[in-house]
Amino acid sequence: NPKDAAEYGLEDGARCRISSAHGSVELPVLVTDEMTPGTIAVPHGWGHQGGGWNLANASGGANVNILASPRPEDLEPLAGMAHLNAVPVTIAPAHDAP
Repeated sequence: NPKDAAEYGLEDGARCRISSAHGSVELPVLVTDEMTPGTIAVPHGWGHQGGGWNLANASGGANVNILASPRPEDLEPLAGMAHLNAVPVTIAPAHDAP
């Protein structure tokens, strides 16, 4: 959201670092008023652009699973899956992030 981008010093097209208690990823910023303030969206993937695993790995992209907890005690109890939505994160310009 433009308000969030201004608050955190993020510019459209620049790189940002998104960090959780478990890891961080760097991504390009897309500022849009279609996002609710206080919310970010990260497309899931490993850089897949078609063509199989070798191409996917060579294409880059961000593996957002890095932001999720790897600890067994943090799994969703009924399905036994990691929480991959509503992960608490911080966001900063990539050059300012630790």
